[in-house]
Amino acid sequence: MKLQILHTNDIHSHFEKLPMIRTCIRQNQKENTLVLDGGDFHDMRSLTLLGSDAKAGSLFLKACGYDAMTLGNNDLWSGEGNFENIIQNEDVNVLSCNIDYYPSREIPLKKSIMKRFEDVKVCIIGVSVGKDSYNSFSHLYGLHVKDPLVCIREEMESNEADIYILLSHMGIEQDREIAQKLPVDIIIGGHSHTLMERCEYINGTYIHQAKEYGEHVGECLIDIENKKIRSVVSKNYDTKDYPADEEVKQLIASEEKKALEILNRPFAVLPFEMSHDWIKEDDLTNFIADASLKVMPADLAIANSGLCLHGLDQEVSKADVFDAAPSPLNISRAYLTGEKILEALKLSLDPAYCLHEERTCGFRGKKIGHLAVSKNVEVIIKKDEIEVFLDGKRLNKQKKYLVSANDFLFRGSGYPPLFSEDHLEFDKLMIKDVIIQYLSDKKLVLESKSRRFKKFDYGRDLDENKMQGM
Repeated sequence: MKLQILHTNDIHSHFEKLPMIRTCIRQNQKENTLVLDGGDFHDMRSLTLLGSDAKAGSLFLKACGYDAMTLGNNDLWSGEGNFENIIQNEDVNVLSCNIDYYPSREIPLKKSIMKRFEDVKVCIIGVSVGKDSYNSFSHLYGLHVKDPLVCIREEMESNEADIYILLSHMGIEQDREIAQKLPVDIIIGGHSHTLMERCEYINGTYIHQAKEYGEHVGECLIDIENKKIRSVVSKNYDTKDYPADEEVKQLIASEEKKALEILNRPFAVLPFEMSHDWIKEDDLTNFIADASLKVMPADLAIANSGLCLHGLDQEVSKADVFDAAPSPLNISRAYLTGEKILEALKLSLDPAYCLHEERTCGFRGKKIGHLAVSKNVEVIIKKDEIEVFLDGKRLNKQKKYLVSANDFLFRGSGYPPLFSEDHLEFDKLMIKDVIIQYLSDKKLVLESKSRRFKKFDYGRDLDENKMQGM
């Protein structure tokens, strides 16, 4: 018997690729076929998802003919209400064996499903991100990630099958570890965005992954004899080689239109247009820094202008904010020494450095951008150095300061001196949520115009010295 698996992973809401994916599936699927997704199908950068409370994703999965998907970290952290809509998909099986609600209570989520092809029983098990460190974020959203090895083993022991397929969003390295430790037959992976021309064979387990963004559809052709796998041949189809399916294309357009009708409604009118700039101080990044200090009180706040792609007009809708600040990055707080803060601010004064492009987890910006500081900070720029004053007092290089920023910066992304795990805490509010929540604070909006970076006036300093000498 032949069993075919067609699969994608890490689509990250690149829904424009779905019409080609649907055509690829339709043209290549065989008699016994499973269509699977390895997680991060949903990414809340999508206005269509944001305007539909993520319900549109379920419609798209069904229209493309998927049988099952597992939950990636972006699916998990899609936000209250959105997550429930993702897992309550009546047409496509959403699987994960290692996710519970937090504090501990069982989640209405399938751990696995059984499929029968002729006389062969196939068990498909879903598993999500496996590192315990992900619980720092997961707990913010009322979710808990359990040990994947333990959970996969339990699911295999409680479901007798001839073939076990693991639908994994743990990344290629952890998939290889699973292959060494558990008798899984096939792992269809995700999370590491790996393009595998041919499946890897490790300790009796075949592993395959199809990179990202709907650019490829992976295929595993499985030859089964006496209910055992005899061989697996794999390849990838390039979706740009396939014409768009018109039905799926129209469905996506229709759902986008409905979402935008909701999101384009203005919710705030500002006294001025909020500027944005990659290199020099701007209104919107100042506002984010000040608002961050409101969300997570600290000694000071820092934000990078790369969080946003553009500024805001006077009349603002949610669509405007989501388009300006697409990155799913959370307000965070940690301790940094004055010396590290100074190092980062000095880097920020170099235009070439600010224009550096960054690609890392959760960052949907184009450039890292300059750094902004909260209004209680004053940065005096001299020829070869800077002086920083916090609440009127000079920043102490040796002292530790509690800083409110975002998880991108505390990972050391863009600005390595800002890396910190010292009492690191996260808030469930993302940058876009903070902008929406605090645009109604007129005082905060007006204060975004106050400039915190000032060039040292040598002429004034000379005049003051002359006066002191008289």
